[in-house]
Amino acid sequence: MTDTALNRLKDERRDWRKNHPFGFVAKPCLNQDGSLNYKVWKCRIPGLNNTFWENGRYNMFMIFSDDYPISPPICRFFPIIFHPNVCRTCGTVRSSLLNINNHWDPIYSIRHILLVIQLMLHEPSIVDIANEIAYFLYSVPDRTDYYRLVQWQARRMSED
Repeated sequence: MTDTALNRLKDERRDWRKNHPFGFVAKPCLNQDGSLNYKVWKCRIPGLNNTFWENGRYNMFMIFSDDYPISPPICRFFPIIFHPNVCRTCGTVRSSLLNINNHWDPIYSIRHILLVIQLMLHEPSIVDIANEIAYFLYSVPDRTDYYRLVQWQARRMSED
């Protein structure tokens, strides 16, 4: 990892520990020797209040490349969640924000990314489809089946 990427991630960790949104978690994983692995962060995103996602706590890994913040991290839910913008086989988030050729900007922080993904859970992008089944259920006029699955998932993700 370059010094630029490592220093930026260390700064973000320091800032996060001082002030982060309520209910969110973001921290570097540990290497086998107990040192911090700044390339892989374990995160938790709370479901947005007053939505079908409420009460769920969604675990996600952020994987940073050597050229972060020039390149965005890969964000991957584990366990994989049912959502139009989350790949059903690997859990990777597909979002124009995380696309270096679209809207990614090096000024975005871990905090910003997590808040955007929290909002995306409730308001999927109809452009960045990663799960066709979830998108189909979301796009029909009667979203009852989609919301039923989301609520079931939120209940399952509220248990630790």
